[in-house]
Amino acid sequence: MPCLVQARINGNKGVFVVDPNLINQGILIQYRKSQHKFKVEHNVLEIVKHGASGPAFLNRQVITLLENMGVEEHIFLKLQNKARTKISMALLANTTAQRVLEQTIRLYDWERMHKSGVQITQEPFARSLLLLIAQDRLRRLKEKSHVQISMSDGRMLIGTVDETNSLKYGQVFIQLRDLNGVKTVLQNRQVLVTKNPAHFPGDIRKLEAVDCPALHHLTECIVFPARGERPHPNEISGSDLDGDEASFFLF
Repeated sequence: MPCLVQARINGNKGVFVVDPNLINQGILIQYRKSQHKFKVEHNVLEIVKHGASGPAFLNRQVITLLENMGVEEHIFLKLQNKARTKISMALLANTTAQRVLEQTIRLYDWERMHKSGVQITQEPFARSLLLLIAQDRLRRLKEKSHVQISMSDGRMLIGTVDETNSLKYGQVFIQLRDLNGVKTVLQNRQVLVTKNPAHFPGDIRKLEAVDCPALHHLTECIVFPARGERPHPNEISGSDLDGDEASFFLF
């Protein structure tokens, strides 16, 4: 089950996050007055999206900003070549094809299909999906410099605020889950956090990912501190935490 959902309920809209303290108090759902937008007669939970990690991408805007901030050109060329190689290998190697399909199309159990002996790169339906994914990624790479980052080096996550007030300004909490369900907390790592669109150097923030036991119930999301004169999401293109997704990159 996800720990975070963007939902609509009883005229309230916004992000709802699991809180063990509320569960212990017998409170099912708690929301702020600012989340109440209008009156309705029904009380149905309408989920827009839930917390889950997706692939992070560099685009022309982010590349331009990073170049102006001192990142050398050959690094981006290396990432582009790596992305092209991954696209090609997805059409040739079953293991790579399985990973690409798992990250892109989650409606099927690709691992079970692979273990059952099905050649994913040759199975007609899976092959057609791989060809569509390859064409789309090559087109975006050519037209928009849309470079996919490895899932081990960066992901796109929904942001939320630290309700425990444990994080300091300049810190974030990120706990990820791999394909086997194993959770890993990023500790003492410098991360670049941004979102689309990014037009100014300040739209890319350098933050520190730390471990925080009080937030271990949150996975597949990026938790920003409640401390500081100005929220980090607002520093990034004037964003907020009403379901906006942010990309982070390890370095």
